[in-house]
Amino acid sequence: MHPTNSKEHYEQLLAAHYSWIFGGLDAQFKRNTTLFSEIFSAPHQGLVIDLGCGSGFQSLPLASMGYNIQAVDNSPTLLKELLKNARNKSLTISYHDDNIENFIRQYPLQADIIICMGDTITHLASIATVEALLKDAYDKLKNNGQMVITYRDFSSVVKGTSKFIPVKSTEHKIFSCFLEFHSEYVKVNDVVQQWSEGAWQHEISSYKKVHLPIEQLVNFCHAIGFKSKHSINSDGMTQLELLK
Repeated sequence: MHPTNSKEHYEQLLAAHYSWIFGGLDAQFKRNTTLFSEIFSAPHQGLVIDLGCGSGFQSLPLASMGYNIQAVDNSPTLLKELLKNARNKSLTISYHDDNIENFIRQYPLQADIIICMGDTITHLASIATVEALLKDAYDKLKNNGQMVITYRDFSSVVKGTSKFIPVKSTEHKIFSCFLEFHSEYVKVNDVVQQWSEGAWQHEISSYKKVHLPIEQLVNFCHAIGFKSKHSINSDGMTQLELLK
């Protein structure tokens, strides 16, 4: 199976199951409200750019806190879900159907906060593309502006049966993935199995995620001018907090 790009992968398979995989909007809303209350110092009327907003796990709690949200994603399916979720919560969010690297380069205003969470940054084509995005993000932040990135660091090769990951399952749906490691990227093969009309139906799609060692990422951020701290969050993802 030849890997698709991330946009095709989401539209062909992942977007339809995305919110379910992560436990639904309500759980993520509660969790991220707590997180953002702890780490962001900008006034709550400030401008936030959400790069890879998905169905609103980050944008919606920030909007509920009073921030002006510019939400960016290139998945029409997830943007449609975001708008539905925003209406259900009586929240106003500006959304953009665009690649995150294009948007951050062209957006005319400076932001108080930029977020790129949920593994979005590894969807970029290469480390060079990541570095270009970070440079543009630095330029688009106000002085003392903050940026938060979360992602899974697959720079260390996982071997043997650990490459098979059972992500989530219910009685009638199973989501799993299989990882294939290459020198500059990991190929992620996602498999969704659903019980329908007395039989298991399955969908399979794959895409690439760039290797992004945290040490390399931190060094580059410091070279741009960011101050940083990083940790591993409760989902096992690397969380990088940056200050201009």
